[in-house]
Amino acid sequence: MGIAGSRTEGTSKKLGGKIQKGIGKATGNKEMESKGRAKEVEGRMEEEAAKLSGRAKATMEEASGIAKQGIGAAIGDEELKKEGAVMQKKGELRHKFNR
Repeated sequence: MGIAGSRTEGTSKKLGGKIQKGIGKATGNKEMESKGRAKEVEGRMEEEAAKLSGRAKATMEEASGIAKQGIGAAIGDEELKKEGAVMQKKGELRHKFNR
């Protein structure tokens, strides 16, 4: 599963846990409340793991983009410079998404 899928799954699990916790609390069912709280925490952890993975990928994209731009400038290859700029921007956007 990709980063976005893991993040979505974590968000779903977190939301389901909140609902379960709320129902348990409203009905006085401590076991249900506890299981919901655990599910919520597990979902939050999955979300954060997916974000961390996304940030690592973003860093690699940015670094590769900067390197390509530098190499392109050094050898006079405009196409390589443009490719590097696009890759760097993609990494920057990925960082914003994974905050």
